[in-house]
Amino acid sequence: MALINCHECMGKVSSTALSCPKCGAPIANLKEYLATGTQLTTIQETSKRLKLHLVIGMGLFILGFAFIANGLAGLGITACVVGSLLYTFTKIRIWWHHK
Repeated sequence: MALINCHECMGKVSSTALSCPKCGAPIANLKEYLATGTQLTTIQETSKRLKLHLVIGMGLFILGFAFIANGLAGLGITACVVGSLLYTFTKIRIWWHHK
């Protein structure tokens, strides 16, 4: 076990650590970084559209509780059901299309 410098914050990190305790940068990929000499990039596979659907679904669910608290039970329950279904189906779509 040796101490190496983190490629993000230049702090001392154990060579067996998975990530830097100071900044959270991955250390497991440090060997690849040192071998290529270039910055490693992470590709985000979940589209912004699907993330927006998650936010809308959660927002409808929370809004449904606000309607229920204000005496609009029918509208509130509908918003909760639609929000939870949208959220659940979007999570399934993200899982299904994940590579």
